[in-house]
Amino acid sequence: MPDCPESDEFLLQAVGRGDPAAFPSIVERHQTWAWRIAWRFTGNEEDVSDIVQETFLRILNASGRYLPTAKFRTYFYQIISRLCQLRTKQNCR
Repeated sequence: MPDCPESDEFLLQAVGRGDPAAFPSIVERHQTWAWRIAWRFTGNEEDVSDIVQETFLRILNASGRYLPTAKFRTYFYQIISRLCQLRTKQNCR
């Protein structure tokens, strides 16, 4: 899976190796999906924007440690869903 130059796993590993051109491709592929997930969790446009941005920042910052043991979308979903849960919990306080 990570050997395919078009795969998300390959792109994220490229980001981790210092390839600045790879990350925008990841963002472009997953931005709409991320927005939909965050919207389903929060229903608040401001929260959605913050959560999506934080998700991509966390993925970028962890790219050097990323190991493709699961599909990228699974990894991505784990991060965004956790951020959504935290935001929902904060908003309830």
